[in-house]
Amino acid sequence: MAGKRSIKIPDFQKEIQKILDDYGDNLTEQTRQAVTKVAEIAKKEIQSGSPVRTSKYRSGWTVKTDATSRLRTETVIYNRSKYQLTHLLEKGHALRQGGRAPAYPHIRPAEEHAVKNMKEAIEQIAKNG
Repeated sequence: MAGKRSIKIPDFQKEIQKILDDYGDNLTEQTRQAVTKVAEIAKKEIQSGSPVRTSKYRSGWTVKTDATSRLRTETVIYNRSKYQLTHLLEKGHALRQGGRAPAYPHIRPAEEHAVKNMKEAIEQIAKNG
């Protein structure tokens, strides 16, 4: 049996705390990696579903890690070159000469898929420890 050792009673609480801290750090790191991986997959899905009139809009998608702390990791996927078009292309818009431009939903499907992937990744991390 590996890792067997004796611990004195006064040190028992410190040892338990150390084990729990190591476990928490491991889960935090695995979760951070999962968030980054899911964000990259979502970015590729958005890029592949983006309409192409010029390649600037499609190639402008990027992932940025916004806030990282011990208990929080946040990534943002945004279009760095043609950010003004994201809402117009996703929802459609009125045209100057009348009528409406069609919507090209490419962000919402990727977001829903990313939420599903993240949920599965968290469940897998919690299950495997």
